[in-house]
Amino acid sequence: METPDKIEVDARGIRDDYLSGLDEYRAALKRECGAADRGLRADGHERGFDVALLEYLHQRTRRFG
Repeated sequence: METPDKIEVDARGIRDDYLSGLDEYRAALKRECGAADRGLRADGHERGFDVALLEYLHQRTRRFG
């Protein structure tokens, strides 16, 4: 952005690489959470963070009293 240089990219290739990397990251995160005996929530961006956090805290309160 700060130089006049131009780079041509293959948008479809970048998308495929990105999605593949994201799948690998999610799998690794799930394995690590399982190994640490921790839960993992995968909420989408369409839900507000505040709603997801409140639900999590409510579930945690019921779980741990």
